[in-house]
Amino acid sequence: MNECDSVSSMTAPVPSLWSQVVSAGRYYWPRLKWQVICYAIASLVISVLIAVVSHYNLKFLYVMLMGLVSLMMIFAPLAFARYNSREADITFPVSWQAKSIFMIGYTVIIVPLLTMLLPVLSMEIFPGEVNMKIMLLTTKVFGEQGLPPMFEMIVSAKLNIYMNGVVPAMLTLFFVVLFKHNVVFKTVLWDVVIGIGLYIALMLYTAYTVFYRIVELSADGEPDPAEVEAVADTAVHGIMIPLMVGSTIFYIVAWIGLMILTAWKIKKRQI
Repeated sequence: MNECDSVSSMTAPVPSLWSQVVSAGRYYWPRLKWQVICYAIASLVISVLIAVVSHYNLKFLYVMLMGLVSLMMIFAPLAFARYNSREADITFPVSWQAKSIFMIGYTVIIVPLLTMLLPVLSMEIFPGEVNMKIMLLTTKVFGEQGLPPMFEMIVSAKLNIYMNGVVPAMLTLFFVVLFKHNVVFKTVLWDVVIGIGLYIALMLYTAYTVFYRIVELSADGEPDPAEVEAVADTAVHGIMIPLMVGSTIFYIVAWIGLMILTAWKIKKRQI
């Protein structure tokens, strides 16, 4: 046996990607287990509360509970940001692909299942009269037939909860792997700043659209009240359709883009 054969025979086989993903899960589990336990308990409590508020038709509390589920998803990746763990995370002997698969999979699959499963079952069993599309239907801008099928799916409560939680959650995960110091503080700060920025942009777009249509109507003198109501319905239609389509496209593009950026950042910092 020559020297090359001797060296090659002593080289340990490279573990499969799946084995490395499992190893990554075992490595991160100590910092994730309490989050999993707390989220499971919170999910059970929220599902019970959803049944109660649906029975009494408490719409405001219902929307707050849905928002709470989304917030749980948004900040779940902070569990990866353990103090003084960055060096160990970087040098832990699994590939960047395995780390990316586990961290992204935990964020977009495991956490949503953990947080949404029981509340969604509660919504199905105790639907009450609350629905995310009520606001749109009451404007009557879609006529007697209600929302078109595609928009029924876009404004469904389940899809809204998932997309409003998992897309910002991917942004949180990206910040967690991006920042080197004060990770939790910087991540929460930038999440809030970007969230407020998007909200302000949405409000400005809505205000501009409504104002433009009112000015257009008032150009010929004092408008008739019936015309004002018609313009209000038309404005809502002109706002909501582009907004639903645009936000859906934005969510999908941002979701994919953030997964790519997160995996790229994990690869870049890998040793």
